[in-house]
Amino acid sequence: GLMAEMPIGESGFAVQPEVLYVMKGGKGDFTVEGYDITVDLKQDYVEVPVLLKYNIPTEGSVMPAFFAGPVVGFNVGSKVEWDGIPAEAGADAPEDGDIENNKSVDFGITFGGGVGMVVGETGRLTFDLRYTLGMTQLYDDVGAGDYEENGIYFTDDNDAALDFKNSDIRLMVGFFF
Repeated sequence: GLMAEMPIGESGFAVQPEVLYVMKGGKGDFTVEGYDITVDLKQDYVEVPVLLKYNIPTEGSVMPAFFAGPVVGFNVGSKVEWDGIPAEAGADAPEDGDIENNKSVDFGITFGGGVGMVVGETGRLTFDLRYTLGMTQLYDDVGAGDYEENGIYFTDDNDAALDFKNSDIRLMVGFFF
């Protein structure tokens, strides 16, 4: 991804906008009629965090920092893969493919800390550890007449969206020029 840091005066505070390509997902194992099934969800986003950052002043070339702010993610892909489906399931077996009722926008809050190290005349190598708490349900409800044939939907028996939100922990490495 790309990021920039814009200082707010001499206070140590800065605004740090970013544009990141982020791959998220999850994997679950369960047993259905005696068969061990694995489902693998893959969600790809272009995320735009806007962080308020505080760089703690130090005397040396290492500068710790803390940050927090909102993040909006734009879904660019949402797939599911199944493993362990028995051959005798035939036409009733779920297929791999795109999830049809995935929301296109995801909102969250990111916070964390990191350390920057001066490299050369103007460069800075950074290491961040951050947590992003998802605030948006990932899937939309589906009306009974809205299902496409062979489409993959994450809903319950009443056509209500399953209750999933994104959350993640990241270790990021970056370089400021």
